[in-house]
Amino acid sequence: SYLAKNPDGSYLCKLCGNSFRVKYNGKTHLECKHFPSHGTYNCNNCGKVMNTKRAKMYHDKTCGVYM
Repeated sequence: SYLAKNPDGSYLCKLCGNSFRVKYNGKTHLECKHFPSHGTYNCNNCGKVMNTKRAKMYHDKTCGVYM
């Protein structure tokens, strides 16, 4: 894993040293900053392709999937 848990409960990115209080934020950081092309997320409504899960979540809210 590219995230290390610190004694205080935070998470450290082993690639750049950024620290995160929540593991999910660390995973999003890795996906956005270090591995942006390793995953693609398709909108089920319009077919648009996003590089991160978070981007897809925000897109879905405006595309009509959850409306």
